[in-house]
Amino acid sequence: MAPPVMTFLVQNNFEGKTIVPFVTHGGGGGYTIDKDMEKLAKGAKVLSSFVVYERGNSQTDDEITKWLDNLK
Repeated sequence: MAPPVMTFLVQNNFEGKTIVPFVTHGGGGGYTIDKDMEKLAKGAKVLSSFVVYERGNSQTDDEITKWLDNLK
């Protein structure tokens, strides 16, 4: 996770808020971003993240739609 994002999560009040993470990466992967955010953003509910490599592929739009549908 980028240091500015970590700082933002630690320094702000997320009590009762919901965080919906999405990650784009160039090879580093998504790792455990949702679990890491949950530890830093005290009191927040962190949902399952969406992770896409670079610009995605021909299935990315469908994968995003499915991910969003599962959040409802």
